[in-house]
Amino acid sequence: MEHNQLAISVLPEASIDPTTVQQPMQNVSMPTIGGFIKQNPAVDYLLKADGLQLLQASLAALFAYLLISSLTVKSTVPDGVPFPWVDTKSKSFFANWRIGKLYALNSVRQWLAQGSEKFLEKGKSYALPDFYGRRPYIIVPYHRTKLFLDRPDDATSLRDAANDIVVSDYSFPDSKIFRDHYGAQIMYRHLPRALPRLVGEIWDEVTYICDRDWGTTPGEVREISTYHKSFEMIVSLASRMLLGTVCSRSEDFLTNVREFSLDVFRCMALDALLPRGLTGILGPYLVSLPNRWHVNRIHKHTMPLIKKRLEDLAFNDANPDEKRAVPDDYISWHIRFAQTERNPAALEPYYIASSMLSMQFATASSTRYALTNLFLDIFSTKPDEGVVESLREEIERVYREHDYTWSKQALGKLYRVDSAIKESLRYSGLMAHGSWRKVVAKEGIFDDETGTTIPCGAMVGLDFWTRHHDPKAYPDPDKYDAFRFSRPREEYVAEHPDEKATEEYLRLKRLDCTYTGSDNFLIFGLGKYACPGRFFLTMELKLILAYVIMNYDVEPMAKRPSNYWVGGLILPLRDTKIKVRRREGTV
Repeated sequence: MEHNQLAISVLPEASIDPTTVQQPMQNVSMPTIGGFIKQNPAVDYLLKADGLQLLQASLAALFAYLLISSLTVKSTVPDGVPFPWVDTKSKSFFANWRIGKLYALNSVRQWLAQGSEKFLEKGKSYALPDFYGRRPYIIVPYHRTKLFLDRPDDATSLRDAANDIVVSDYSFPDSKIFRDHYGAQIMYRHLPRALPRLVGEIWDEVTYICDRDWGTTPGEVREISTYHKSFEMIVSLASRMLLGTVCSRSEDFLTNVREFSLDVFRCMALDALLPRGLTGILGPYLVSLPNRWHVNRIHKHTMPLIKKRLEDLAFNDANPDEKRAVPDDYISWHIRFAQTERNPAALEPYYIASSMLSMQFATASSTRYALTNLFLDIFSTKPDEGVVESLREEIERVYREHDYTWSKQALGKLYRVDSAIKESLRYSGLMAHGSWRKVVAKEGIFDDETGTTIPCGAMVGLDFWTRHHDPKAYPDPDKYDAFRFSRPREEYVAEHPDEKATEEYLRLKRLDCTYTGSDNFLIFGLGKYACPGRFFLTMELKLILAYVIMNYDVEPMAKRPSNYWVGGLILPLRDTKIKVRRREGTV
C-alpha cells in the first residue's frame, strides 16, 4: 500500500479515480486504463514527443534512477579491518545508508580531531570511514610512516592509490597509459635539470599574463578573480614548461586543458553516485564523454608537434653533422627517455600525447588552489603587519643584486617569499589527509609493532590537517604568519654571514619549502615518492608573487574568506575577487 500511494502521489489529481485507488491492478478495466492514459500529461508528452525529447526524458529518468539507487544502497563498513573506526554510529540510519555518507562530507574535520585525540596521540592507527563503502582508509601515527612508505611497490602502491582516487579507468581516455605513470618517471629525471633554463621562460610567461590580465596602465584599477585567474595562469605556465609558447598562448588549447581538468573531478564526483554494477558501463561510455571530447581537441594541437618532433629527432640521429634545432621540452624528454628504455610502445604519438596530458592534469590540479590561497592569505593580512612591504623590499633587493635577472640562485635568496608560500601551504593546505598508498599485496601488510595485518585493498595514509595545526609543531597554528620559516634563517645569516657549512645553517636550510625530510610538513609527501614537481611549483609561485608585488598594489581584504571542506579537500571560494592597480614607474 505504501508503494501504491507513492506511485499515485506523482500523478495529477484529475487522473486519480478515488473508486479505483484501493482496487488491485488486475481488477482495473481496460477502459479505465485507457482513460488514465488520455488524461495523464506525462504519458501524453511521451506519446507526442520527438526523438530528442524522448532522449532527454530517458536521460532524466536514468539520472533519477541512478541517484535514488546510489543514495539508498547500504554503505557498509568493510570487514576485516583490525583498527578502531571513528564516528561510525552503526545504529544510525544515516551512517548505514549512503545518503548519510553524503551528509558526512563536512564531517572529516571532526573525524580527524576525534581520531587524533583517541588514537594518534596514543601511538595507534585508526580507520576513517569511506563515504561510499568501497574500502577502508587507515590513518597511521606520524612516526609510523615506514609502515607503508618504504615498502616495495608490490606491497603498497602510490600508483594504484592515485588511479583509484582519480578513477582513471574512465576519467582518462586511455587509462593504461595513465596507470603506467610514464610521465612521472620522465619528470623525475628531466625536470630538475631543466629548472635553471625554465626560470627565464616562466618569468616571461608571468609577465605576459599579468600585463594582459592585470593591466599595464598605471593607476588603473581592475578586479581580479583569485580562483579563475589563478587557474588560467597555472595552466598557461604548465603549458609553457611542457610545450613552449606554441601551446601556452593558444586559447583553444588552454581552454580545453582546463575543461579536461574539471572533467576529471566531475568523474570523481559522479563515480560516487554510480551503482557498483554499472560503473564499468556508464563510466567509460556516458560519464566520461566530455573528457573524450576535450582530449580530442587537445590532441589536435599536440599530435602534429609530436609527429614533427619524432621526425626531427630521427633525422638528427641519422645526420649528426646536419642537425635540426629541437626544443628542450616534454616531447623531447619523452622520446629520449623511451629510446633509452627501449620502449617502442611509448614512442607512439598517441602514447606521448596521453602521457603528456597526465602531466598537464597533475601540474594544474592542485597548484591552482595553492596560488589562490597564497593570494588570499597574503592580501588579507592586516596592513600594519607590513607583510607586503617586507616581501617587496626583499624581492626588489634580490632582483637588483642579480642584475635584474631571475635565476635559480637568485630565487634561492628569497627567504621571505619562500616562507610566505610554505606557510600558505601549511595554513591553507588543499588536502586534509594524504600520502596515500594502496595495499596491493594479496596477503596484506603485517605491522610487527602491533601484530595486526592491514588488508589488501585498504588505503594507508597520514592526517595532514592535525599535524599542520598542532600547537606543539607550530606556535599559534591558526594564524597565517608569513615569515614563520624565514625569521630564524634571516637572523642566523645576519649574525653569521660567512658561515654556510655549520650544522645550524644546514638545519635552518631545512626550513625551505621544498624540504620533505620532516613529518611536520607533509604537503609534498615523504619518502622516495615525494612530489617531483615541488621544485617547479615553488619556482613558479615565487616568480608570480615577485611580479605581482613589484608591479601592482593590491587593496587589502577586510577579512580572508573562509575555505570550505568537501570530504578530505579544503577549498577556497571561487567567487572571491581582489582589486589591483598598476604601480607608477613599473611600465
